Amino acid sequence: MDNIIYEKITRSPHQYVKTLYFDIKEDQVPDKIPKHWHRSLELIYPTKGETLLWENGNLISVAQGEFYLINSRSIHTFINKQPRQYQGYAIQIDYKFAELLYPQIEDVTFTNKLDSTQKEKLVGLLDSLIDTKNDGFGNIVINGYAAVLLGELLGAMAIVDTRKNLRSSKNSQVIADIINYIDVNFADKISPQFIADEFNLSYGYLARLFKEGTGMTMKQYIDAQRLENAVIDLHSSNLNITQIALKNGFSDYKSFDRIFKERYQLKPSAYKEKLATTP
Repeated sequence: MDNIIYEKITRSPHQYVKTLYFDIKEDQVPDKIPKHWHRSLELIYPTKGETLLWENGNLISVAQGEFYLINSRSIHTFINKQPRQYQGYAIQIDYKFAELLYPQIEDVTFTNKLDSTQKEKLVGLLDSLIDTKNDGFGNIVINGYAAVLLGELLGAMAIVDTRKNLRSSKNSQVIADIINYIDVNFADKISPQFIADEFNLSYGYLARLFKEGTGMTMKQYIDAQRLENAVIDLHSSNLNITQIALKNGFSDYKSFDRIFKERYQLKPSAYKEKLATTP
């Protein structure tokens, strides 16, 4: 499993927005991107095709013409293992710029919940920002669009929690270390209490830290990793269901069956049968 890395986003002086363009051909397998995090806010905006985003253990499909905002310090990557055509942008807004415009940004979590009118307005701003050339006075215009965009995002989908104190670099690193540990050891007999003991932390403190930092419990994350790898085995191995369950850390067939059905709304055996009949 890949370690989670901190991505330091570089930019030119006075450039507070970095726009990355992706053009993946239909027969091209996308490069693997490790799980990572950064301080910048990042907007994922597909213009052709769709992308599958992994964020803090959750899978989010971002369709063409939609966008998704990745919060500061959110651990994420992209799950695109099959060749497919994709074009789109990643727009990164410098955290210090956001903090300058809104000093309470540290207390903000963006929900990505919008009505159709808000979404249309924000997509229009994204298009205007992307279409502006970064030459001459264009950088000033781009920064202006970014400021308006941030204001609209704050007004439309920000939750402000002044009690939030878990966004420090130290606590982010603890969460990253825990996730790395689970990613490597998910197939072993690990539990939240076992992990707390391994890291010499109280169970209550670590459970609260992990939940507030990722939006899910440690148990949910452990199960998510086990399911993710079990699904790969269902697709690519000749193991039976019990063997797949035990190989990926589930205590027995019944627990695998129950957790799998909760996530995918069908049993693993039915899932495997569906795969066999799919061309």
